[in-house]
Amino acid sequence: MGPNDLTRYLRERGIEFRIFEFDKPTRTVREAAERLGTSEDNVVKSLLFITGSGPVLAIVAGTQRVDARKLAEAVGAGWARLATRSEVEAITGYPAGALPPVGHKTKLKTIIDPAVLKLDKVYAGGGAPNALLEISPQDILKLAGGRIVEVSE
Repeated sequence: MGPNDLTRYLRERGIEFRIFEFDKPTRTVREAAERLGTSEDNVVKSLLFITGSGPVLAIVAGTQRVDARKLAEAVGAGWARLATRSEVEAITGYPAGALPPVGHKTKLKTIIDPAVLKLDKVYAGGGAPNALLEISPQDILKLAGGRIVEVSE
């Protein structure tokens, strides 16, 4: 899957968004912010975790880290670990490092850190290493059906 699949998913649902594609991959939150001419605070990370109760997507501000213990507790699992690159692609359809917050191959249990919802728009993985998605955090919440839980360190 890639940016075209993400675009189709969002259009079918009437969501306002933009996809930015660059010549080179954006490997860090800082690179993404610099390319977009915005603050790192406006970039979010979509991170897949494997837990005792199955895969869980955590969406946090780009400057935050996920506390695996808090995440496991939030979903009623005994443990949580970051998914491997191959697990990310197998479960979501998207490559690790380019994971969008919505539109995955498999419907995922999603946890959204409250800091993400304080912004009018955010920038997230766009489905390919050189693509970024601009979207409203409220639309992420609506599409993902996620729970709002503080899971950052």
